[in-house]
Amino acid sequence: MLRHNKKTIGGIMTAVLLLTPLTATHAVEDAIIAVVNDDIITLKNLKDYIHSLFTQLKMEGRRDSEIQSIMQEMERDGIVRLIEDKLILTEANRIGLEVRPEIIDQRLAEIKQAYKSEQDFLKALLAEGATISELKTKLNDQFKIKFMVEREVRSKVVVNPQEVTDYYKKNFESFQQPAKVELLSIYIPKNNDIDSARQQAKDILLQVIEGKDFKVLMDTYSLGTPVGTIAKGQVLPAIENAVFGLKEGEVSKIIELEEGLYIFKAIKQTPHQIATLDEVKDIITEKIFQDKFRERFNIWIQELKKQAYIDIKS
Repeated sequence: MLRHNKKTIGGIMTAVLLLTPLTATHAVEDAIIAVVNDDIITLKNLKDYIHSLFTQLKMEGRRDSEIQSIMQEMERDGIVRLIEDKLILTEANRIGLEVRPEIIDQRLAEIKQAYKSEQDFLKALLAEGATISELKTKLNDQFKIKFMVEREVRSKVVVNPQEVTDYYKKNFESFQQPAKVELLSIYIPKNNDIDSARQQAKDILLQVIEGKDFKVLMDTYSLGTPVGTIAKGQVLPAIENAVFGLKEGEVSKIIELEEGLYIFKAIKQTPHQIATLDEVKDIITEKIFQDKFRERFNIWIQELKKQAYIDIKS
């Protein structure tokens, strides 16, 4: 049984984000924000849960952009995630699931490998206000959750070859691969001196015609980021029309844009083609698997919620 006000989660998460060691009082942090069966969840529990996840992501050396994305997700539905974790852990403990200590030790060793030394690892752990014991406890809980999801959801998801074939036929057009061209590029910015830029571009093109190595000229004169490989539809028509008409090894004329001038050399042309089933079957299989996994997980977690008493406070 689940009870909560639709405005509750946003309000709770705002409170969590506003809490700081200087402003949070014990009374506020001890406020009950949810009840799950016989357990209560306080604002401090939620704050610690989110901080624990942030700490582990940092300890694992995840990219800042990845951490930011995950924490934004937690801002939206952290309380729901915490409740779901509690339900899964409760189920794991009910059936007597145990995690072998060596599995936790191995994961801890993998995390440590991201640091130059044991001392650096401990400093980072201390800086996040955590201990090895707390980290091991968190890892133990995560493995229990992982093993339960593996047992109840992932192991029961099957993708058969016919499903892959049917998906390919149904989404045939999405597997079209546009024509591509690999390019070397020389860019000369106008910098408020159009005549000078035009003259420099002409001089460079003349050197190309005389047999000078394009790559050397590019390294010497180009003031822009190399264009590299482009597909049809990715660049301005003026560039697209020029480069897709080149033969491999051929050099374009000077292409003048509003900000500057380009000279291109085509290295490799790849024509428009449609990926075969064999080429994309692994991608399709993973797509179907993930769709089935999410559907089965949602059904399972909803069943756990139905069997539990859950009250999210307003």
